[in-house]
Amino acid sequence: MNKFFSKSKDFLKKYGHLLLSHHPSCSQYKDHTINISKLRFCIGCYVGYPSAILSILLGFYFIYPAISQKIYILVFGIFLSLFQFLSLTKLTEIKPIKIIQKFLIGFGVGQVLVVSYFWFQGPVVVKLFNVWGVMLIFMSPIGYLHYRNLRNSCDNCPEFRNSPDCIYFNDEKSDKKEDKIE
Repeated sequence: MNKFFSKSKDFLKKYGHLLLSHHPSCSQYKDHTINISKLRFCIGCYVGYPSAILSILLGFYFIYPAISQKIYILVFGIFLSLFQFLSLTKLTEIKPIKIIQKFLIGFGVGQVLVVSYFWFQGPVVVKLFNVWGVMLIFMSPIGYLHYRNLRNSCDNCPEFRNSPDCIYFNDEKSDKKEDKIE
């Protein structure tokens, strides 16, 4: 049991910062996080998810009475969620723009989810299952963009495995050159 706690402590020391920000603390990802005191937070998670929750709460309050206007709210939500494609440009390397982008994406996806909930017919369980499917459709491009950016950032990083800030720094499975992200 003591060995378990020792290994857990070592794991948290090495990877614990990834619990609040799933991005490495290396220079390649400095534009992906907000630092508050000694803690690093992922901009996408700590801005996008709360804005989606706010959007859902507001949506249930405002959309439910405006049930006949669902199509306009849906189009508006889809439009806002398309701001995720700004990540294909260099604009999101500017933190204030990235923060606004993540807020708009979260708010847009939240509106789409609320409209989807009211649009689908059936028991609550069926509605929630359908809303979850819609959420996966909207989150898939974000997941792909994150994967692509991680792969490009780490593969092209001059500090790959050479800096203590690199999450692969102490990776003993292979040498630096052979085992890029796959």
